[in-house]
Amino acid sequence: MVKRKVSLEIITPMFMYGAGRRKPELRVPSIKGVMRYFYRAVTPMNVKDLRKEEMKLFGGIVGSNSLKSPVEVFFPEKFELKTKKDYLLPHKNVASFESFKPGQKFDIVISSFNNERLNNFLHYLDLSLLLGGFGKRSRRGFGSLQRKYFNDVSKLKEEIKVTLKDTFKGFNENTVWKSDGEGNFDVLDVFMNDGYSYPIIKQIFVSRFAVANERDALEIIGNATHLNDVDYLGYAKSNGRRFASPVYVSVKKIKEEYVFVATILGSVTKNGEEYKAYIKFIEGLARREQNE
Repeated sequence: MVKRKVSLEIITPMFMYGAGRRKPELRVPSIKGVMRYFYRAVTPMNVKDLRKEEMKLFGGIVGSNSLKSPVEVFFPEKFELKTKKDYLLPHKNVASFESFKPGQKFDIVISSFNNERLNNFLHYLDLSLLLGGFGKRSRRGFGSLQRKYFNDVSKLKEEIKVTLKDTFKGFNENTVWKSDGEGNFDVLDVFMNDGYSYPIIKQIFVSRFAVANERDALEIIGNATHLNDVDYLGYAKSNGRRFASPVYVSVKKIKEEYVFVATILGSVTKNGEEYKAYIKFIEGLARREQNE
């Protein structure tokens, strides 16, 4: 049995709950659920084959077939994390719920009898940490976690490319970061093909600017969300219809400042209305009046 202990820091408030949905609770299934999402986002293939491949690493049930994951994830010891009430809509100071406070650390242990599977699992964990978040409103900066630290943005961008190389078979490692044209973000074209029935990572944006604290970062994301309230960016209708946003925004810590990592998992038809809405929202994170 090979074991790896991974230490994670909470960067932004994390609204992760169990069945009661009142008291914050760290849950392995919630962590693995995000990893499954990003596994699929870098595995373009037909859905039938995708399910078979996903089961090999994460386990699951397809039809009458069930398979246990070759990798186990657990918390090494019982511990208590501090919680506080925070706003899910910080730009309006509304929707206050208990959350895990930023700045705290906790450990998880990943173990397997198969060293190759364990290493692959770690790569997908790193992908999820770099691009995603955990718990409620994770697509809008909440629940950002971090296990690796960077002295500058260039190291973060390098780590994103290395992790994509380790996880995405269709990724061209010779692809280079380029400017967004406004000087606000560096952009990486990851997989510009459409035609899949589930979200695939298309482009990643890393901000060239930083903000002073995680609260400012979340308020900026909230403002940009409010100013770009269109169905292309996700919705929850009163009739129960829901659509998850194709743009994922995570917050990363660089020394004592915070930068944005935005990932597009939707259409990349650059003259299409959807793509224009994605870009308008992402560029909205750089509004100077919001950053002051």
